[in-house]
Amino acid sequence: MTAQRTVRSDCYGLPLTTSSHEALDWYNRGVRGLLGFRQDAPECFLKALALDPALKMAQSHLGMCYFMEESAPMIAKAQECFQQSCVGLDTVTDRERDVLETVLMWAQGKGREAMERMLTAITARPGEVSLLQRMYFIYFMQGSADKMRDLIASVLPHFGETDSYILGMYSFALEETREFARAFEMGNKARALNPDDIWTLHALTHAYYETGAFGPGTQLLIEALPHCDGIASFRTHIVWHLAVLLWEQGQFQQALGLYRDRFPNPTTLDPPNFVDAVALLWRLNLSGQATAEEWAALTPALEQLRVLPTYLFNQMHVALGLAGAQQLDWAQTYLDGLRARVRPERPGVLGEVGVPLAEGLLAYAKGEYARTVDCILPIKERILNVGGSHAQRAIFTDVLIDACLRSGAYDAAVELLEAKRQFCPDRPLALLGLAQAYAGKGDAAHAAEVGGLARKLWGTMGAERTA
Repeated sequence: MTAQRTVRSDCYGLPLTTSSHEALDWYNRGVRGLLGFRQDAPECFLKALALDPALKMAQSHLGMCYFMEESAPMIAKAQECFQQSCVGLDTVTDRERDVLETVLMWAQGKGREAMERMLTAITARPGEVSLLQRMYFIYFMQGSADKMRDLIASVLPHFGETDSYILGMYSFALEETREFARAFEMGNKARALNPDDIWTLHALTHAYYETGAFGPGTQLLIEALPHCDGIASFRTHIVWHLAVLLWEQGQFQQALGLYRDRFPNPTTLDPPNFVDAVALLWRLNLSGQATAEEWAALTPALEQLRVLPTYLFNQMHVALGLAGAQQLDWAQTYLDGLRARVRPERPGVLGEVGVPLAEGLLAYAKGEYARTVDCILPIKERILNVGGSHAQRAIFTDVLIDACLRSGAYDAAVELLEAKRQFCPDRPLALLGLAQAYAGKGDAAHAAEVGGLARKLWGTMGAERTA
């Protein structure tokens, strides 16, 4: 005989089948922890399950916590959770069954159908925040910032301006679509509601960075990071943002110090933190900082991640890491593997963008800078399709710019550097690149002008050097 189950309302007003008030409380804490990237979110769902082993939504959400770590062991644990959550659904509501089956479908690789179901569910039930967050990140990994923005805009009438997590997601999407004033507005409203919301802090950091407000962005993070101890591995990404802000201000040793402090054991990096590590080392290298020991220490992580199936965005950072570490044989094998997966009749983003980008990175590592330009310059407008944010993808453009300068493609370098200054003209590193490009073109007057502006700006930013 089936035990009596009670349908209650979760923290977003949606039906949840559980016989335990205490389990419901732990479940709700877990939902907020999932939205807030908190390290105790899995523990919350485990406590809910201990009190009510039949709480299927807690099982599925626990899997989502594991999945966000992106390592092979955690993905395996996530898959197990998703499968278990869909066993014996005769006692749950139609809403719960819809969510559980949709998440399992997505985890099994049925992406198109799962996305359609997610969007249908969100339209019918705007408070379906776990699906909302998953759909948001799917768009993020596709580089579809406009879809991220429109997705959150579609649920705003339901929430108003009362939920920091929704406003924070909206703020970041607005920043990624270059709507900076609104991004700051929504982000500041979200932080007023919930100063501990890490995604909102992240959104505002991006807005400061993209508008060239490097000093205020640095100050925001210095003040906020001491209060982020409850955040899971995403805290490392916030530290990465601080390091990049310092790098833009010419404070290279401080940025390198943050790397050494935050990545003391690079052999065990999961993909999200690995992405941060290699992107920061490349930035430091491009600005003349030697990091040979740091690259050598990353080799075990590179060896593991080069065989891990993952998103295209992560794959491009594996290619970036292999090139940076001068693991040329591995880099060539990795490139060959990417090529082998391309279907000639339907190359897609992998064939049209991913492969030439990886080819260009390998060419750079070999010192073949003109080849790098030939590979990456024609696809520069499509790099956004590999996913991630503007700030993250900028490293690929920075590699291209450096290759242009090294190979004498000065006109292309000027165009790329001026594009970097579109929303933040007072960018010393870009100005120094322009000075080099103008000098290469024989335009000494322009070179002196922009070089002088760079040195003046760096003088006000506390840079370690001003030339």
